[in-house]
Amino acid sequence: MFYRCLEENLRNYARFVLPDMVGVLAALILVLFYDRSKGRQLPKVFYYVFYPVHMLILYAALRLFMHFV
Repeated sequence: MFYRCLEENLRNYARFVLPDMVGVLAALILVLFYDRSKGRQLPKVFYYVFYPVHMLILYAALRLFMHFV
């Protein structure tokens, strides 16, 4: 009984926890290699335009998807 429960717990661990740990490890590697230098600077207007435009694109994709479903 105990081993069956342990086997089920290990199977769930491998299915749900390990993929998350891979993402955490990738983020950790990126943080460790950060050298505190500024990257390429984009014009400020890009940041004001990007959000509404990408939301409109997502809305249009959703409407298109819902039309065919």
